Amino acid sequence: MAQQPKAQTQEDGLPLYRRIRILCSIMGIFLAVLAAPVANAQRCAGNTRVGCLRSGAVCSPVTTGTGASGHCRTTPGLPIGERECECAGAPALNLNGTWLGNDGAVYFLRQIGNELWWAGFSVESPAGLSDLHKGLRFTNVFHGQISGNTVSGEWADVPRGTNLNSGTLSLTAAAQQLQRQAATGGFGATQWSRTSPAPPAQDIFSTFDQVKKNQNAWHDHSLLDNLKPAKAKPVAIFGSIAREDDDLDSMHVNYNTRNGRSYHDFICLNDNDSPPDGDIDFGIKVDRNNLDAQLGFWTDGWETGHSITPSNFFAKLARQNKLHVESIMFGGTKECGDDGTPSFLLPGWQQAGAAGVLVNGVPIAGQMNLIDRDLTSARITAILGRPIPFDARVRVTGNLVLDCGHGFTHPCDEDDAGTQNQEIHPVYALDFVQNFRLPRLLATLTGVWSSNDAGTYYVRELGNTVWWLGLSVDEGRSFANVFRGTLQNGQISGTWADVPLGETSGNGALTVSSGAGGQSTAWTRLNVTGGFSGSTWAKLYDVAENRVVVVFEKAVFSGLSWPSAAEPFEFVVNGQRVEAQAANPRSVRAPGGQQGMQADLTARIPVSVSASGVPIAVSFAGYRATWTISESNLKPGNYTQSMKPPRALPTMAHEQNRSEVMDRDAAMARPSGSESPLRPSPAMTLHYRIETAGGPQ
Repeated sequence: MAQQPKAQTQEDGLPLYRRIRILCSIMGIFLAVLAAPVANAQRCAGNTRVGCLRSGAVCSPVTTGTGASGHCRTTPGLPIGERECECAGAPALNLNGTWLGNDGAVYFLRQIGNELWWAGFSVESPAGLSDLHKGLRFTNVFHGQISGNTVSGEWADVPRGTNLNSGTLSLTAAAQQLQRQAATGGFGATQWSRTSPAPPAQDIFSTFDQVKKNQNAWHDHSLLDNLKPAKAKPVAIFGSIAREDDDLDSMHVNYNTRNGRSYHDFICLNDNDSPPDGDIDFGIKVDRNNLDAQLGFWTDGWETGHSITPSNFFAKLARQNKLHVESIMFGGTKECGDDGTPSFLLPGWQQAGAAGVLVNGVPIAGQMNLIDRDLTSARITAILGRPIPFDARVRVTGNLVLDCGHGFTHPCDEDDAGTQNQEIHPVYALDFVQNFRLPRLLATLTGVWSSNDAGTYYVRELGNTVWWLGLSVDEGRSFANVFRGTLQNGQISGTWADVPLGETSGNGALTVSSGAGGQSTAWTRLNVTGGFSGSTWAKLYDVAENRVVVVFEKAVFSGLSWPSAAEPFEFVVNGQRVEAQAANPRSVRAPGGQQGMQADLTARIPVSVSASGVPIAVSFAGYRATWTISESNLKPGNYTQSMKPPRALPTMAHEQNRSEVMDRDAAMARPSGSESPLRPSPAMTLHYRIETAGGPQ
């Protein structure tokens, strides 16, 4: 039998076809290794040959997230080694929410793509949760751009609070913390941390039921026992202070000047036996044109479930177009004899700071001029130094209620138009509207404005840039928006965004007409995107920047020796007290040839101008001067002011001090023969100048 030939083999005895197959496999692996990226440098984006074989390798460009490079990640749902993969960058920043700054303020941030907006408010309680008003020390707004983890932009204080600064700001941002990198303009915070948003406000009926009155009559302990809220949220209504019945006083308080002012004094007054309630009372004639133009006033927020409808309230108001107004003294939660410290749920005129009733943005805190008129009430002649005339135009913010009276039944008479029991009670804020017919030579758009959306707009003009913070009538809980625009050719054009203090989340572009430029007191909306509600604005009052500086340069004395080398001049300008030591006293000769003395002063005092002008008082060694520079006379230039001397100066060898030489010396009898004779007091004249100054930088 013939022998079959053997298959060709190598020394290992493998068949040739298997040898070729193994060689091909080895070459394929070799080529794959050559083609594969180096570890930690795998480029997975767009590489359909390799896939994400090494999850976590560095890659670029990123396909998800942010940054210049990321890490390789298998597409969700596919196994490792598949041909599709992602290059995942850093998680995208989401800075929306509530943040706490280490400057003692709460910040509400809104991120829209790579834009960041905020509104920041100083607070008095932790995170401002117990503050009835935020931002009384300072309120600022910000607009910037986000690039990676860096935020850069501009900020400005708005005129809610006492600060008016502005500048630039750059931050490093992370999900839970912001860190300041650089700032100009004196910005306070350097670090922010994320916090939980404030809980929603409680129902107004619950609030009224918790706020206690200072009486213990049956079923008469809380505001809810006598008052029925007509609306769920506060209102803001314009009017003029009007006479009520036969009351000759424009405003009075049901409290006597002899009564104590603490919460205990109030709540336990007269052993709680129906004492005077401590309310400020006055009336307003309602500006119906303004009210009827207010968006949603007659349609939204009425307590129809409690039998108060727009129609029955309209019928009451239409009778006389009047509202009675009452501001409570305290809005606390403790009755007389209760243990613990009260919480203040509603503003009161005696409460200080963030719990107080505001007059033109400043808490009253009991600062009223009172004259007793009977055993239970006092006439109010001024609040915070402001007189209270009849016919003064005001805006009153507070709760719209029906006063249902006292006693067993205390009916509210919701459907009886003849029962004139419509009130604003309690009051949150009272704004006296400025008389814009008077000269306003240094006025800008900076100030406090109202809108037909019932909001308050805190406007700041810096050059041709205009910022504002707009807050709904309920302290921004319904809406809070920030705007930044440019004033040009009688228009203000810019962009706006809601911040998460309020419930809305719109943003867009906005243009308003400002025909009188910086002197405008009224705006009309021209164009808008994003659902902005307000369409007209009216200014409530100017808030002056530090527009001028009063510089006291020198004092000229007609005597032969300077009155006092040790005592400083004391200047009080617009409430600011400054001392300046007279420097380099020297002999001078007046134009008439008489000999005198002159000394240099170095007092520079920035002045915030108001419609009432700038009051100045100066005293030195018994010499005094008081005068007021009216707004119309606050012009750059050089000025002089003579100081009133004591009636006479004793001729003594020793130097006089302030305790020895005062105005009262003028009323003293001439000294006896054993004392030095009196001589006429030399004259003293101040030389000062006024400089213009821009807003704070």
